[in-house]
Amino acid sequence: MAEKIRARGVPFNFVLDHSHVLLKIESPEEQDACGIRADVEGGRLILDPHEPGNVIDEWLAQNMVVGLQTRSVAPNGPKNTAMMGPGGRYGRACQYPFFRPARGERDHDWHAWKVEPSKHVARKVLQYHHDRADSPLRWLTTDMIDMADYGGGAGYSLFEQNVAIAHWLRETWREIAGADLKAEGREQGGPPS
Repeated sequence: MAEKIRARGVPFNFVLDHSHVLLKIESPEEQDACGIRADVEGGRLILDPHEPGNVIDEWLAQNMVVGLQTRSVAPNGPKNTAMMGPGGRYGRACQYPFFRPARGERDHDWHAWKVEPSKHVARKVLQYHHDRADSPLRWLTTDMIDMADYGGGAGYSLFEQNVAIAHWLRETWREIAGADLKAEGREQGGPPS
């Protein structure tokens, strides 16, 4: 679609919501829901952001990502058993807490490593933006939300989860930008030596 729109001389602006890619990793049910299972199984569509040729890298390479919608999600994560979705089914696994909820705030176990794929994608996007003067990235949002397919009915604070993501994004950006300053022999924010 992006190529067809650009062929007509119109820029294609894309907001990257990586959660809808990551939740499909190792989930035939989610892959079937959008008709990509055969492509994933045949290696024509690579969802894992750590693997060469993955779809997130393809989107970044097209230099069209104007926004990053940051919501943590665990690949093939647990369904939202706190709220029923359409048709009387549990909510899909489109959201996973960014940090450990307190005891009793969530029906499922929480593991820090399950958040890493979301962090990996956000780092990729921020690094890409840092490295490319022509990067169209303009907006970062946090997006821990309360619908059934997300965090609806969860006992943990969606607000606090969003705040934690925002702090993490800022710190990650400082680390990326600071690495350049250290390599150049300057301290962050200071004049060249």
